Amino acid sequence: MIKIIDTLELTPDGARLGGTSKVHLRQGELDGACAVYSLMMYLIILRIFTYKQVTEGNNIKRSTSKGRIIRNFLERQDGLIRKGLGFADDIKDGLQFAAKSIVDCNYIASRQETIETLKRCIDDNKPLMIGVDYNKVDGHALLAIGYETRNDKIKKIFCLDPGSDITPVSYWNAVISIDEHSNTKYRDSYFTANGNVNKVTLADAIKIEKKK
Repeated sequence: MIKIIDTLELTPDGARLGGTSKVHLRQGELDGACAVYSLMMYLIILRIFTYKQVTEGNNIKRSTSKGRIIRNFLERQDGLIRKGLGFADDIKDGLQFAAKSIVDCNYIASRQETIETLKRCIDDNKPLMIGVDYNKVDGHALLAIGYETRNDKIKKIFCLDPGSDITPVSYWNAVISIDEHSNTKYRDSYFTANGNVNKVTLADAIKIEKKK
C-alpha cells in the first residue's frame, strides 16, 4: 500500500500544496543547507509560510516569529552554508528559539522511533523531516511525504529531496528503501532523481507541529 499526505496534489505543473502552491525547494550545487531547505518545505506544507514568502522574504517583520525564522535560517548564514546543520542543535534549538510561540519541535534520535513517528505523521497527512547518514561524518536531510508498506511494515519512504530537481509528474524525487542490505550499519538504500543509489542508514528525524 502506498500512502501520500493528502495536502499535496499532482497538477500539470507538478506537486502542489492544495493544488496551487509550489513546495519543492532546490539547493545549490555548493550549498550544504539540505536541512534548511527541508525545514522550509516542511513549514510551507504546514502553512506557516507560503512558497513566495520563503523564496522572497518580503513583507515579514523580522521581530515576529516568522521573521526570526527567516532571519535565523535564511539570512544569518551570510551566503552559502558549506557544512550541513545538525538536527538536534541547529534545527531544533534554532526553531524553538525563533518560533516557540507558533510551533512545537521535537528531535527523534533513534531509527526505530523515526520509523514509528513517520507512519503516524503520514497517516495524519503531515510530513516528517528525516536524516540519513552515509558514514560517520556525512549525511543528508529530506522531507518525507509518503510511504509504501508490505506485510504492514514500511519498506519505502517517499521524499522531497532538496538535492535534486523534481519532475512535474511525480509527488516525490527521492526514495529511501528500508532494510535492503544485511550485516552492515548502512542497510538502507537512497534512490536519487538522477539515478544514483547510495547505501545509507535512516538516522533521525525532526517533527514539527503548528500550534493552534
